[in-house]
Amino acid sequence: MGNKAIAEQCEKMRSPGLLVSVRNAVEAEVALHGGADWIDVKEPKQGALGAAEPETIRSVLETVAGRAPVSAAAGALFTRPLPWPAALSPR
Repeated sequence: MGNKAIAEQCEKMRSPGLLVSVRNAVEAEVALHGGADWIDVKEPKQGALGAAEPETIRSVLETVAGRAPVSAAAGALFTRPLPWPAALSPR
């Protein structure tokens, strides 16, 4: 990411935006089409802070493809290992 892109992203983060929690890549695409400024991946079946499976997070990242920031819920403390390392590592 170049300096201009970083500056643009910082500017976006200063203003209020729409965060949309999604469970999969299809919901992420719909959220972006509807104007989401930030995508947050969660699995509500795992609780309010339910972590999604690594493949789901990876799929959302691929679908969003840099069009918005993406975050992912880590789950409740001590429920299971964090999915992030597996989701972010290359296949």
